[in-house]
Amino acid sequence: RQKLASDGVVMLVAEVSEQNSKMLSKPKVTTFGIVPDKMDKSFAKEMEDILENFLINIKEGLIENTKALENDLRQVIRKHIYRKMKKYPTIVPTIFVM
Repeated sequence: RQKLASDGVVMLVAEVSEQNSKMLSKPKVTTFGIVPDKMDKSFAKEMEDILENFLINIKEGLIENTKALENDLRQVIRKHIYRKMKKYPTIVPTIFVM
């Protein structure tokens, strides 16, 4: 509970095409305790850009393994948030490969 209170939570839900590794729809980004409410939209856009960049540079064959895909995405998001805000939030990525 203390970690959630001090560092926050980031939840990211996205649908990704298996054929071309592109997002099928806009990802849903939900945050608690990381950015103020008025900065929420810009932070969501930032996470969307990170996800898009991640999918462009994805390793071959990783799209079939959803668990590994989510773990790699979690690491990328964690590094970005730490560089920017010096926080280690709990990151919950959910990727649906269609």
